Amino acid sequence: MLTDDLVDQVVTSVAAEIEREDPQTGGSRDALEAELGQLRAEEKRLAAAVARVPDSTALIEQIGERVERIRHLEGQLATAKRTPARRRE
Repeated sequence: MLTDDLVDQVVTSVAAEIEREDPQTGGSRDALEAELGQLRAEEKRLAAAVARVPDSTALIEQIGERVERIRHLEGQLATAKRTPARRRE
């Protein structure tokens, strides 16, 4: 039998799942945040390497690739954080 409490539990559970994983973002927010953290760490290591290497053209290109991916992930996270609130409205 459907009770108000049961319906509330189901809605809360579904909303939590939507927040954790949204198909529009291509994965879970936790996974996106983890990848973002890894890319930022790589970017810092590459920047440090550029300072030590005289000809660092390849390293600079790699930094550019990381920056592009970071921007993409930040956009996905922004969408993921906005989307669940809009769905509840």
